[in-house]
Amino acid sequence: MTGAELILSGETDIAFNPCGGYHHARAEMASGFCYLNDLVLACMRFLNNDKRVLYLDIDAHHGDGVQEAFYASNQVMAISLHESGKTLWPGTGFENEIGDGPGKGFTVNVPSPIGICDAAYIEVFTEIVIPLIKAYDPDIFVLQTGMDALAADAIAHLELTNNAPAEIIDRLLRFNKPLLATGGGGYHKDIEIHAGGNRPLGSIYFLKENRFLLHCHRNIGLLPGKYKISGVSYADLRISM
Repeated sequence: MTGAELILSGETDIAFNPCGGYHHARAEMASGFCYLNDLVLACMRFLNNDKRVLYLDIDAHHGDGVQEAFYASNQVMAISLHESGKTLWPGTGFENEIGDGPGKGFTVNVPSPIGICDAAYIEVFTEIVIPLIKAYDPDIFVLQTGMDALAADAIAHLELTNNAPAEIIDRLLRFNKPLLATGGGGYHKDIEIHAGGNRPLGSIYFLKENRFLLHCHRNIGLLPGKYKISGVSYADLRISM
């Protein structure tokens, strides 16, 4: 929600919360390690300000909680690229789940087979997601960047490298739209820390005047010269506590 407020206030165009991405939680039910669906709340905040939202989920698990929230609504286009529900929990997110009533066609699921690699994944993104973005023409992107689709993850069965999510983020940024991104799943600590998919104790990273800012809700003990965030050194960071 802090990231959404920063974008709506015009203080930043890009916000990233590595602690977030709880896309399984429902209105009255916790699910899949997710107790509060921050993504749904952020989308609703944007909608309350008359923004067209495109939600994209690249976690290996289907974003079922977000889908449920907007399944009968045409106010959010929700796209999920994930491992097929035939082989991975929560067992949802099939091609025929496309929305209902006024929301029909505004839910898009692209289940992937076991072992999908970067080339095929990026081709799917290029051939399906990019045309949908152009047709829908959103005001804001909300992106769930779970890193459990990377090869060797302990739970999922996909074979992506860091290059796939990096390419997707780069392609989204080319639209010059505000972007709110969160972390998400990831169950191999060495891979996730390297990819930035794990959930550290920080809160919000965002861009302002071409510099990264780190907004912390608690002291996470950063030391000068010891950390890098998306290739940006601590020397390039300003900190708000």
